[in-house]
Amino acid sequence: MVVNSLIESLVDTGLTEYEARTYLALLRNNPATAYEIARSAGIPTAKVYGVVARLSERGIISVSMQAGGRKYIPMESAEFIEGLRGRV
Repeated sequence: MVVNSLIESLVDTGLTEYEARTYLALLRNNPATAYEIARSAGIPTAKVYGVVARLSERGIISVSMQAGGRKYIPMESAEFIEGLRGRV
């Protein structure tokens, strides 16, 4: 399946499986709350908070305070790929 292939590719870049699932979920639907991400990515809600914190620390996602609470926005995929190329 294409999604599994994308997850594997992101894991190869150094992301964990949950981080990869979170990033892909946000690319599909953003901004999103942690609960929305957990549902969309198929990861436990209790785990998603640590995942978004790590991705935010690495600059892969950003946090926005909105009327519905804290929402997360992914780095553009082209920018993410350029960042990977810069590390090689």
